[in-house]
Amino acid sequence: MSTTFTQPAVNCSSGDGYSSFWVGLDGYSSSSVEQTGTEADCSGGVASYSAWYEMYPAYPVTYGNNVEPGDVITETVSYSSNTYTLTLKDSTEGWTKTTTKRESGLSRSSAEVVAEAPYSGGCCRWTTSAPSTSATRRSTAPR
Repeated sequence: MSTTFTQPAVNCSSGDGYSSFWVGLDGYSSSSVEQTGTEADCSGGVASYSAWYEMYPAYPVTYGNNVEPGDVITETVSYSSNTYTLTLKDSTEGWTKTTTKRESGLSRSSAEVVAEAPYSGGCCRWTTSAPSTSATRRSTAPR
């Protein structure tokens, strides 16, 4: 599963909150997730942007790379032979992070591209339109 979008900016005038833009497998009807994405958050009136991956039930891991509003982001999650590959590329900043994890027994029951609504009292209105995204399904179903 893959998606490409332009990282939106947030307006923090409404208070603290958190929003996320990600692609992943599982999570909809299972107890595992294999995801990678970006955050656009507000804390104390200040916007912050970051990139991460998560292989739940392990905690999310935040990359130290710079993400800015307007950056062109490509997120990809794939599976083959008990191996998950999570790739996040920021074409504007010029970096790519790839994480590979071997896991067996995960359901791979759903594949999702998500623009997660801001959380915590309606904070963080997007100052650009919500990300326009093009998604590519690389197989007929998660296997």
